[in-house]
Amino acid sequence: MAFYGRDNELALLNEILGKNSYQGVLLWGRRHVGKSALIGQSLKVFSGTVIYYQCLKSDDETNLKGLVAAYRLGSAYQGEVLFSDIADFFAFVLAREKGKKVVFVLDEYPYWRETSSLGKEGLDSALQRAIDRVLSASDAKLIISGSYLGVMEEIQKENNPLAGRLKSKIALNPLNYLEAASFYPDYTPLEKIKAYAAFGGMPYLLEEINPKKSVDENLRSLYFSSEGSLKKLTPLLADEEVGKKDILFQVFTLLCSRTDKPSLADLSSCFSHVSKEWIRQALIELIDMQLVERVYPLGDKDKERSAYYRVADNALNYYFRCVKPFENAILLQAADVAFRSAQALFQKSLLPQCFERIAADYLVLSNRGRRQLPFVEIGTYFYNSKGQNGQFDIVAKNSKGYVFFECKLHTLSAADYAEERRQIEIIPPYGLHPYLLGFFGLEKGELAQEKNILVFDSHDLFRL
Repeated sequence: MAFYGRDNELALLNEILGKNSYQGVLLWGRRHVGKSALIGQSLKVFSGTVIYYQCLKSDDETNLKGLVAAYRLGSAYQGEVLFSDIADFFAFVLAREKGKKVVFVLDEYPYWRETSSLGKEGLDSALQRAIDRVLSASDAKLIISGSYLGVMEEIQKENNPLAGRLKSKIALNPLNYLEAASFYPDYTPLEKIKAYAAFGGMPYLLEEINPKKSVDENLRSLYFSSEGSLKKLTPLLADEEVGKKDILFQVFTLLCSRTDKPSLADLSSCFSHVSKEWIRQALIELIDMQLVERVYPLGDKDKERSAYYRVADNALNYYFRCVKPFENAILLQAADVAFRSAQALFQKSLLPQCFERIAADYLVLSNRGRRQLPFVEIGTYFYNSKGQNGQFDIVAKNSKGYVFFECKLHTLSAADYAEERRQIEIIPPYGLHPYLLGFFGLEKGELAQEKNILVFDSHDLFRL
């Protein structure tokens, strides 16, 4: 299986594994985001003993037996010694592997933590004592990973027993649009944008793409076939992530169906049986799970009032918006009709929205190497002036002021520039005002030679 992206995270892990002292690593991210693959890739260049254990939702005895079994797989040890404490297990391994480098990996640690007879923080305390008593005096490495994002955040708190014992922290997010494009390197820039909008950045789903087929052919076979793998895997991912908590799932699927930019009040008005506070808490939980984003205009002090919400995961958004409504048609062998209807929805709303996000990500990624006037804030801006609503897709702030960007998934024209100028003229006096304009388009077109503006096209996005 090919491994793409994660250059920075892989370099950090390799650096940690190469040190001659105890190192603790906390690695977290959504299910199927590639945590295990990243760890496995780093261990390919590790010369030593590896004890890689995927924790179970079971009692301490079962998990300790599992650790011993993992040790047998990663070494010449073939014994059956049982341990009542994880510290004793660590000490036993280090004594047997004296003179060798050793790395312990507790993958999906929250599973064990949830069912430990010691209790959640009890297991953390046992692991803390094991680190202090055994590992800290050695050059062993300990990697703890997990997909329960709330639990992994809890472990990082100052009052948690493991505070200070896992100093290296890696948050693994879905692949960005550039990394995802490694799965389909020969696509045109437009095809890469379409693929990212429909398949997102989860390696678990991207591995299903056949890069020798077009985007539309992949969509047809993966989503709009009764046997399509993503037609099955994507809702399964939603079930694993969101679960069947009524209000959480209802809020998430409602967001997937919205074509507008709903505020908290808009979403609350759709639920007569629960309070606004319930909806707010559900949104907070979905944001913590990295499934929903809260968007608000830069410079707005009343962010709660002006914020709106959107689905953050492209693949889940595509499935619930463009596939699920047509499932019956697919089952009734009317996939052609379903696909045409889905494509109309995709082209009208999802694709332009994704293009805006890609453009914003481009500014973030290119900001790393920007020596002059680096951006310190990147967001959006919308306003109401004299009964007219307006929005600028991307607003970036540097030491000189604000740069306003407009994103158009077509060849840019003089009319686009004129419309941008018109919008700026009606911004209220107390609003944000740009010192520079910028555009992202499929092609630069008539704006290619325009002076005093920034212009990027789809080819620029993939040249980083």
